[in-house]
Amino acid sequence: MATKPLKAVIIYFTVSGHTQAAAESVAAALGADLERIEAAKPLPSNLFVLLAVGGFAATMKRAWTARPAALKFGDYDLVIIGTPIWAWSLNPVVRGWLRANPIPAEIPYAAFATVGGPIGSGAFDEMAAIVGRTPFATMTIHDADRKSGGDVRLIERFVADVRARLVSSRMELPMASISGVARKTALITGASSGIGYEFAKLFARDHFDLVLVARDASRLGRVADELRRTFGITATVKATDLSRPAAATGIYRELQDEGIEIDVLVNNAGFNVYGPFCETNAQGELEMIQTNVIALTQLTKELLPGMIERRSGKILNLGSTGSFAPGPLNAVYCASKAYVLSFSEALAEELKGTGVTVTTLCPGPTKTEFAERAQMTDTNIFQGRLQSAAEVAEAGYRALTRGETSIVVGLANKLQVFSLRFLPRDAVASVSKRIMSRSESAPQVKFRHAG
Repeated sequence: MATKPLKAVIIYFTVSGHTQAAAESVAAALGADLERIEAAKPLPSNLFVLLAVGGFAATMKRAWTARPAALKFGDYDLVIIGTPIWAWSLNPVVRGWLRANPIPAEIPYAAFATVGGPIGSGAFDEMAAIVGRTPFATMTIHDADRKSGGDVRLIERFVADVRARLVSSRMELPMASISGVARKTALITGASSGIGYEFAKLFARDHFDLVLVARDASRLGRVADELRRTFGITATVKATDLSRPAAATGIYRELQDEGIEIDVLVNNAGFNVYGPFCETNAQGELEMIQTNVIALTQLTKELLPGMIERRSGKILNLGSTGSFAPGPLNAVYCASKAYVLSFSEALAEELKGTGVTVTTLCPGPTKTEFAERAQMTDTNIFQGRLQSAAEVAEAGYRALTRGETSIVVGLANKLQVFSLRFLPRDAVASVSKRIMSRSESAPQVKFRHAG
C-alpha cells in the first residue's frame, strides 16, 4: 500500500522564545518543509504554539483576546499543541482556545510543554478532558533540560513517537535531526540479508540515503537496486569483507574521497563460529573477532568525530542476549558481544550532551542465515519460534530513533536477561551450555568447521 504524503505548516502564538524554539525544533526534526507563521500574540505571560499538519497557511495578525479566532482544521493529518506551563493547570486562554477549536476525533494529536518550574501531569490531563481523548505523545522541557542540552534528546524521543504514529497510518514522513536537514545518510554493515537488510528498508522508507556494506557484491547490488526503485533514495554499495584487517579503514577513506558524510552508523555485521573452543577453527574465530569487534570499533572511531562536530548523529551496534552471559560452545562469540555492549554503554555515557547517541540492540535467536552459517540450526536455542529479522530491526530502529542506550528484543529474552542477575556466575555458564548444546529432538547434521 502506498504511503500518504504529508503536508505541514506551523502556526505559533508567542510572547517569549522558549516554546517557539521548541516548536521550531520539533518541526525541523519531523523533516517536513514547514512554513512558519506567527499567528498572533496571546495575553501577556502566556504562550501558545499550535503545530498543525495540513495545508492551512492563513495569518492572523491581531492580538489574542479571551476568545481567540476559530481555526478550521480541514484535512489536517496531525495536530501538535505546545504551551508554556508555570503551574499545574492550563492557562484559561489555552483552555478557551481548545474549546473554540475542537480537534476532530479522526485527527490524532500530541502535546508538549515548556516549563519554568515544577510540573505534574495535570495540564495534559486537563487538555485530554477538553479534547475528549489523551494525546498519543507528550513531552515536557524544563529550564534545566535547555541548560544541559537534554532538550535535544527529549525532542528526538517525542518526534520518534509522532513518527511511529504516522508510519502506522501509512503516511510518509522523512526522518531528520533537529538541525532541520531532511536528507541524511546511514551506513549499514551486513546489509545484504537478515537484520541488516531490514534496517536498510526502514531507513530507505524514511528517505535516508544509504551506504550498504557486505561481502557479496551481487547480492548487495540487488538490494541497492530494490531500494532505489522502491524509495527513490541513493544507495552506495561497498562490497567489502569486514573480516579483513584493513576493510573498515578502507571504507572510511572511500567515503572521504566521495564526500559522503555519515549521519547514522549501524554496525550490524557479525557471525559466529560454533563448537568447543579446543575444536573450532582458529582462523575463523580471528576473523569473527575482526568483524564483530575490531571493524565495529574502527568504523565508530572514524565516523564519530564528524558526528560530534555536527552535534548530530546516531550509532547502533548489534549486541546479543549473549552479551550478558558467558556462552560455552560460543565462547568467543559471546565474549565479542559482551565487548560490544560494554563498549557501547560506555560510549553512550561519554557522548551525553554532544547530540550523538549510541544504542545497543540485543536480540535473541532470530530467523536469519546466522544459524546456518554458524552450524547451529540443530541447537536448543534455535528450536521453537524465532523472532523475524523484521521484528528485530523494527525494535532496534525505534530504540535508535528515541536515543535509547540499549534494548533487549522480546519479552522472553528480557526475562531471561533479567533473571541472570540473580544466578551465580557458574550457574549462568551451566545454563548457557545447555541452551547452546545440540538438541536431541532436532535432526542431527554433520557439519564442517566454520571459517
